[in-house]
Amino acid sequence: MVTVRAEAIIGCTPDEVLDMVMDIDRYARVDKKIHPVLWARREGEVLTFACRPKLVGLRQPKVVQYVRRTPGRRIDIGLTPLPANRIAHAVADFRASFETSEADGGTRVVRTLTFQFTPMLRWLLEPLFARRLEGEVREELRLAKQHLESGRRA
Repeated sequence: MVTVRAEAIIGCTPDEVLDMVMDIDRYARVDKKIHPVLWARREGEVLTFACRPKLVGLRQPKVVQYVRRTPGRRIDIGLTPLPANRIAHAVADFRASFETSEADGGTRVVRTLTFQFTPMLRWLLEPLFARRLEGEVREELRLAKQHLESGRRA
Protein backbone atom coordinates (compact mmCIF):
# COMPACT_ATOMS: atom_id res chain seq x y z
CA MET A 1 0.00 0.00 0.00
CA VAL A 2 1.18 3.52 -0.78
CA THR A 3 -0.20 6.45 1.21
CA VAL A 4 0.91 10.00 0.59
CA ARG A 5 -0.03 12.84 2.90
CA ALA A 6 0.84 16.50 2.35
CA GLU A 7 -0.14 19.61 4.31
CA ALA A 8 -0.31 23.32 3.56
CA ILE A 9 -1.67 26.47 5.16
CA ILE A 10 -3.69 28.34 2.54
CA GLY A 11 -4.76 31.95 3.07
CA CYS A 12 -8.52 31.43 2.59
CA THR A 13 -11.50 29.81 4.33
CA PRO A 14 -12.09 26.04 4.48
CA ASP A 15 -15.16 26.43 2.25
CA GLU A 16 -13.13 28.26 -0.40
CA VAL A 17 -10.74 25.29 -0.57
CA LEU A 18 -13.59 22.77 -0.73
CA ASP A 19 -15.52 24.86 -3.30
CA MET A 20 -12.48 24.89 -5.58
CA VAL A 21 -12.13 21.10 -5.41
CA MET A 22 -15.84 20.63 -6.14
CA ASP A 23 -15.40 22.78 -9.27
CA ILE A 24 -13.50 19.96 -10.96
CA ASP A 25 -12.65 21.82 -14.17
CA ARG A 26 -11.12 24.60 -12.07
CA TYR A 27 -9.31 22.14 -9.82
CA ALA A 28 -7.87 20.23 -12.80
CA ARG A 29 -5.85 23.37 -13.56
CA VAL A 30 -3.81 22.78 -10.40
CA ASP A 31 -4.05 18.98 -10.18
CA LYS A 32 -2.36 17.70 -13.32
CA LYS A 33 -3.04 14.12 -12.21
CA ILE A 34 -6.74 14.41 -13.20
CA HIS A 35 -6.29 16.33 -16.45
CA PRO A 36 -8.11 16.02 -18.79
CA VAL A 37 -11.57 15.99 -17.21
CA LEU A 38 -13.91 14.37 -19.75
CA TRP A 39 -17.26 15.13 -18.10
CA ALA A 40 -18.71 16.04 -14.71
CA ARG A 41 -22.10 15.88 -12.96
CA ARG A 42 -22.94 17.36 -9.61
CA GLU A 43 -25.90 16.62 -7.35
CA GLY A 44 -25.74 18.58 -4.11
CA GLU A 45 -22.59 17.65 -2.21
CA VAL A 46 -21.64 14.76 -4.53
CA LEU A 47 -19.71 15.20 -7.75
CA THR A 48 -19.09 12.42 -10.28
CA PHE A 49 -16.53 12.95 -13.01
CA ALA A 50 -14.48 11.09 -15.60
CA CYS A 51 -10.87 11.78 -16.42
CA ARG A 52 -7.79 10.25 -18.03
CA PRO A 53 -5.42 10.52 -15.08
CA LYS A 54 -1.67 10.74 -15.30
CA LEU A 55 -0.03 9.35 -12.20
CA VAL A 56 3.72 9.07 -11.61
CA GLY A 57 4.30 9.87 -15.26
CA LEU A 58 1.98 7.16 -16.61
CA ARG A 59 -1.22 7.99 -18.52
CA GLN A 60 -4.05 5.82 -17.21
CA PRO A 61 -7.25 4.55 -18.84
CA LYS A 62 -10.40 6.58 -18.26
CA VAL A 63 -11.72 6.41 -14.70
CA VAL A 64 -14.94 7.64 -13.12
CA GLN A 65 -14.59 9.02 -9.60
CA TYR A 66 -16.92 10.33 -6.94
CA VAL A 67 -16.17 13.38 -4.81
CA ARG A 68 -18.26 13.73 -1.62
CA ARG A 69 -18.11 16.94 0.42
CA THR A 70 -18.83 17.38 4.11
CA PRO A 71 -19.31 21.19 4.13
CA GLY A 72 -16.64 23.14 5.99
CA ARG A 73 -14.68 20.00 6.87
CA ARG A 74 -13.57 17.57 4.20
CA ILE A 75 -13.87 15.92 0.81
CA ASP A 76 -13.65 12.16 0.23
CA ILE A 77 -12.76 10.78 -3.20
CA GLY A 78 -12.80 7.28 -4.68
CA LEU A 79 -13.55 5.20 -7.72
CA THR A 80 -17.19 4.61 -8.55
CA PRO A 81 -18.12 0.94 -8.11
CA LEU A 82 -18.17 -1.76 -10.75
CA PRO A 83 -19.14 -2.11 -13.53
CA ALA A 84 -17.37 1.24 -14.04
CA ASN A 85 -13.59 1.32 -13.75
CA ARG A 86 -13.01 -2.38 -14.46
CA ILE A 87 -9.32 -1.86 -15.25
CA ALA A 88 -8.70 0.51 -12.34
CA HIS A 89 -10.42 -1.83 -9.84
CA ALA A 90 -8.31 -4.72 -11.17
CA VAL A 91 -5.14 -2.71 -10.45
CA ALA A 92 -5.82 -0.98 -7.11
CA ASP A 93 -8.23 0.28 -4.53
CA PHE A 94 -8.01 4.08 -4.48
CA ARG A 95 -9.07 6.52 -1.78
CA ALA A 96 -8.24 10.19 -1.34
CA SER A 97 -9.30 13.11 0.81
CA PHE A 98 -8.95 16.77 1.64
CA GLU A 99 -9.32 17.62 5.32
CA THR A 100 -9.63 21.28 6.26
CA SER A 101 -9.47 23.14 9.55
CA GLU A 102 -9.06 26.75 10.53
CA ALA A 103 -5.47 27.79 11.29
CA ASP A 104 -3.44 30.92 11.88
CA GLY A 105 -3.13 32.52 8.45
CA GLY A 106 -6.06 30.71 6.87
CA THR A 107 -6.88 27.02 6.47
CA ARG A 108 -4.81 23.92 7.17
CA VAL A 109 -5.33 21.53 4.26
CA VAL A 110 -4.30 17.89 4.60
CA ARG A 111 -4.31 16.04 1.28
CA THR A 112 -4.13 12.24 1.43
CA LEU A 113 -4.03 9.65 -1.37
CA THR A 114 -3.94 5.88 -0.79
CA PHE A 115 -3.43 3.13 -3.35
CA GLN A 116 -3.80 -0.51 -2.30
CA PHE A 117 -2.43 -2.43 -5.28
CA THR A 118 -3.52 -5.94 -6.20
CA PRO A 119 -0.90 -8.60 -5.41
CA MET A 120 -0.18 -9.26 -9.08
CA LEU A 121 0.99 -5.65 -9.70
CA ARG A 122 2.13 -4.61 -6.22
CA TRP A 123 5.80 -5.46 -6.86
CA LEU A 124 5.89 -3.17 -9.89
CA LEU A 125 3.68 -0.25 -8.90
CA GLU A 126 4.37 0.25 -5.18
CA PRO A 127 8.03 1.27 -5.62
CA LEU A 128 7.18 3.61 -8.50
CA PHE A 129 4.31 5.30 -6.65
CA ALA A 130 6.33 5.47 -3.42
CA ARG A 131 9.11 7.36 -5.25
CA ARG A 132 7.07 9.79 -7.33
CA LEU A 133 3.58 10.37 -5.94
CA GLU A 134 4.58 12.52 -2.97
CA GLY A 135 6.22 15.11 -5.23
CA GLU A 136 3.11 15.26 -7.42
CA VAL A 137 0.83 15.82 -4.41
CA ARG A 138 3.10 18.50 -2.92
CA GLU A 139 3.10 20.31 -6.29
CA GLU A 140 -0.70 20.05 -6.45
CA LEU A 141 -1.03 21.71 -3.03
CA ARG A 142 1.53 24.38 -3.93
CA LEU A 143 -0.44 25.27 -7.06
CA ALA A 144 -3.78 25.22 -5.19
CA LYS A 145 -2.35 27.59 -2.59
CA GLN A 146 -1.01 29.89 -5.29
CA HIS A 147 -4.33 29.85 -7.16
CA LEU A 148 -6.53 30.46 -4.12
CA GLU A 149 -4.33 33.16 -2.60
CA SER A 150 -3.86 35.03 -5.87
CA GLY A 151 -7.65 35.07 -6.32
CA ARG A 152 -8.11 36.67 -2.91
CA ARG A 153 -5.66 39.47 -3.75
CA ALA A 154 -7.34 40.26 -7.06
